[in-house]
This record gives sequence, structure tokens and C-alpha cells, in this order.
Amino acid sequence: MILIDKYQRFQKNLQLHHLFPERNDGICACGCDKPLPNKRRKRWASDECRRKSYTYLCVIKGDTATIRDLLFQIERGFCRGCGVECGPKEWDADHIIPVHKGGGACDMDNFQTLCKQCHWDKSADEARQRARVQNKFAHENKGYYL
Repeated sequence: MILIDKYQRFQKNLQLHHLFPERNDGICACGCDKPLPNKRRKRWASDECRRKSYTYLCVIKGDTATIRDLLFQIERGFCRGCGVECGPKEWDADHIIPVHKGGGACDMDNFQTLCKQCHWDKSADEARQRARVQNKFAHENKGYYL
């Protein structure tokens, strides 16, 4: 059994059957609850079910190209931070909940388009916040990390 680690950006060993195991009740594994149309179909009710499931796997695994393609379809390249329209290479797919706070292995709901400057600013702010927490912890525990 493979567990998804929300504190890791990439889920290297995750495979399609981990998220969508074959069912033995004749119902599609993608969650659409459609019956399998014939005996040759073992997992998917349609090619669309298979495609959507594979795309979902790619997002959860952290496939950058898939995530960027989907995010561009959703947000059309507009930065959520400042609203500027970004060119194809001028934006980043940002985790809204940072990976270090459990935002890894997420669905598209945890991604947003940020221009390079807004992404840098957000990442720098998060790094400062993490450093403050670590320094406070080290001070309270006389420099010892648990």
C-alpha cells in the first residue's frame, strides 16, 4: 500500500491503481458510478474516465507540465497576486497551502498562478515565517532541535 505524503511535493512511487483500484462490482473505478459497458472493460466506463483519472494521478504526483497546463486553462495566465497577465514562461504554479504545511500531493484547488515577482515575494515571506518559528523553538529549547 502506498501512502500519499502531503509534506512532499512529488509522489514518486504513486501509481494509477493506488488511487483507482479495479472494482469487482462492475462499476467504473474513477468514481463516476457508471457501470462498465462490457466485459472487456475492467476499470473505466469510458476513455474520458480513464483520461480524467490519469490526469488526476499526474497532478497528485506533482507532474509540473500537467499542473501548469491545467492551471493555465483555469486562470488564463493572470497572476492572483497582482492581476497582471503573464506570458507563458513568466508565471509559476504556486501551492496556496505550502508543501511544508501539508499542501503537497494536492488537487488543483491548492494551486494558483503567480507572476515571478509575486511568487518570489510569497516564498520569501514564508521562508521568514519558518525561520522565526525555528528560531523561537531553538531559543525555547536551548538550541536543541527535536
